[in-house]
Amino acid sequence: MTSRRKFILQCSAVATVVAVPAGVGLCAPLRFRDVSLDRIGFSTFSRLVGTHFHVYQSLTPVKLELVEASASGGHAFRRATRGGEPEEFSLIFQGAKHQPLEQNSYPFAHERIGGFVMFIVPVWDLVAVTGARYYEAVFNRPAELAKRKR
Repeated sequence: MTSRRKFILQCSAVATVVAVPAGVGLCAPLRFRDVSLDRIGFSTFSRLVGTHFHVYQSLTPVKLELVEASASGGHAFRRATRGGEPEEFSLIFQGAKHQPLEQNSYPFAHERIGGFVMFIVPVWDLVAVTGARYYEAVFNRPAELAKRKR
């Protein structure tokens, strides 16, 4: 069981990592505005394919490129037209071989959409072939969330 003190210290450490970009002093202003992940949908991510996200696992951010955004089963994005229809999509990120990430939730930041926390899973380790590691984030959420973000 985590003690209250340990929990507060861990939360403070995460807040510091998200708020302070690498190489910037502790008195620097926040660089990215916080945004709830349930307010970011497939259409937003699909426009960001080919751009970089900063992932904070320590004070030095890891840069991941969004290389693919796919709707469920490779079909076109399904808008929420009926109540309860899920919004299903996945994202594939490519990262450098020297900065591996484990399966976990990480603070992400992007200059166009802000900062949020997202769960990713390593899916391919192609370091020997391409020199890159790949990660996936999968979304399967009720349509009510998709409607709120519009």
